[in-house]
Amino acid sequence: YQRRVRDARLETMIMNAPNAPVAGGISDQLRIVTFNIWGLPDIISRRVYGDKAPDKRVRMLNIVGLLKKRQPDIVAIQEAWIESDRQLICEELRAIFPFTHYHRSHLIGSGLLVLSRHRIERGEFHTYTLAGSPQALMHGDWWAGKGAAYVAIRLPDKRLAHIWHTHSIARYALSDEYLGARASQMWELARHVRSRHYGERDVVAVVGDFNGQPRSLPLRVLRRRALLADAGLRGGANVATIVDTTVDESAKRLDYVLVRRSQAVRRARVHTDEGLQRSDHAALEVDLVVGARHIVDPNADVDADIDGEAVLQQPLVEILDQVLDAVRTTRQLNRTAVYYFGRQMSALGASLVLASTIKNHLLSEALITLRLVGLIDFCEALGTCWLVFVLGLWIFHCVEAEHLDNVIAELKLDRRWAAEHESDDNDAF
Repeated sequence: YQRRVRDARLETMIMNAPNAPVAGGISDQLRIVTFNIWGLPDIISRRVYGDKAPDKRVRMLNIVGLLKKRQPDIVAIQEAWIESDRQLICEELRAIFPFTHYHRSHLIGSGLLVLSRHRIERGEFHTYTLAGSPQALMHGDWWAGKGAAYVAIRLPDKRLAHIWHTHSIARYALSDEYLGARASQMWELARHVRSRHYGERDVVAVVGDFNGQPRSLPLRVLRRRALLADAGLRGGANVATIVDTTVDESAKRLDYVLVRRSQAVRRARVHTDEGLQRSDHAALEVDLVVGARHIVDPNADVDADIDGEAVLQQPLVEILDQVLDAVRTTRQLNRTAVYYFGRQMSALGASLVLASTIKNHLLSEALITLRLVGLIDFCEALGTCWLVFVLGLWIFHCVEAEHLDNVIAELKLDRRWAAEHESDDNDAF
């Protein structure tokens, strides 16, 4: 197995110089930027970062200035939740990007906005099966309805650019209670990417804020299942993309542009931002060479793994086993939540019935004042509201249990297929 890994690494190593040659000659360049613009309301940003957080409108204008300066062909923006921010960005950049598409979802919205110099022909959005919990109000992932967004963009030479765009569920603590959900999301995204037909000349890119480091389980299952190369690494931009690490000091590189393994990459840049003047993330810019294939560097150190290709050599069965373990852990947490809210609901219901019975008995015996009746009625109303709230959470977690069981069953089928077709799955799409 180790020999096979070394051979595969040697075959997939590419040259990382800014002007590395590519097979088939130099063709047109396609510049893609992915940028998490930190589109939270000012009141929330200042609660997290205090005086370090500048005015949001100023930040949006700074973002516009960067995009005007860099002149990309396609921009994938995350956290564009507020309509006024989207309007400001689109209006200021309309002369450069006449084509825009926003993917709406749930109450808050997906926050995924695409700007393009070229015509957007199709757009789709697939909500993830697992996307957090509604009671986690400060997390907001469930209320945003996160999912896998897709747009097809017609380039000037008539070929299509297939752009998959996502913002996976965030990590809010070192314990990472959402690891199973995030791994499931990346597995779903990989299946969407692989299920679509692409022309041989088409460009395929999977971009966004994946909330995971390069060798984390969610990134490994996405790249291995969909056989995607890390364009940031290929272009020499293996640096942090998060500006502020208040929440998690280990969270450094979270934003990616992933491409076909055969896709040539000319260069990649990370536009850092000192002092949160644009966002708490840096913009990642990647220049793809359209119509050209990457070439092998015969002098590359096969053990250096500068392209991150070792991820693609790990058996898919092993990675799917790890995803199954993570989702099963989430299922255990779900069982605890169902039991907790069910017990709380039973206690509340019994308390309300008992309070009503006692009140009616005292009223019938004329042993209670009207003021005390009003107090009991008020408490009953509060208890009823809380009961309805708890009932809603209990129903949600019961439905989530069905979704989790379904994800586990589908993962088992996928694992069985991977075990039976390991050699077939190594064929890039």
